[in-house]
Amino acid sequence: MRALARWALGPIFRLLLRLHRAEDDWREIRRTIPFWRFGPGSRHRFSWYFEGESGVSVTSLEDVVEWLVACEYVGDKELFQEADFWQHPRTFERLRQGDCEDFALWGWRKLNKLGIPAEFFVGKVVEKGQASIHGHAWVVFDRGTGPMVLETATRTKETAVAPLDECRDQYRPHYSVDASYRTTAYEGWVTTQKEDLERKRKFGRRDIVGG
Repeated sequence: MRALARWALGPIFRLLLRLHRAEDDWREIRRTIPFWRFGPGSRHRFSWYFEGESGVSVTSLEDVVEWLVACEYVGDKELFQEADFWQHPRTFERLRQGDCEDFALWGWRKLNKLGIPAEFFVGKVVEKGQASIHGHAWVVFDRGTGPMVLETATRTKETAVAPLDECRDQYRPHYSVDASYRTTAYEGWVTTQKEDLERKRKFGRRDIVGG
């Protein structure tokens, strides 16, 4: 029945995507997104990432950044022989290796444990000086002066934190989750779906590679 429903609704969905005009990729469009929609590696409810005691002591945002910068960025295929694998923060603390989701999940947990309201984001990012856009995870937090982006996977402390207003065009959010495990979807997801649909129409399904 699910396959039949997808077949029947597919043309309608594609038509709606073509007609939809995203005004702001950061505009919220829906709540209550299941955890598994965040990515193939998202196999646990978000409360799971807060379980257990951390083995790393931090007392400030600066401590969080300093610890992350000293970790090594390694892709899931090399580290776990899987296309996408999200580590528990305690595992990440032992290995000190991982990709963007592992860095961001650890940073998200640590900031909230410090009493700094923070959300974990997945979506797309455009690297400075590059035309390509690819899948990414990051953190947005607010200490009372407005939303800030914590680029947890950066390799330098100087580029780790920036006001969202100054870098929002670099990020295209799909979904986010806060410390209460409340989830949100964004217009950026629609933008990506439209781009994927256009590439499939132009090049064919077999030529599409995910971010």
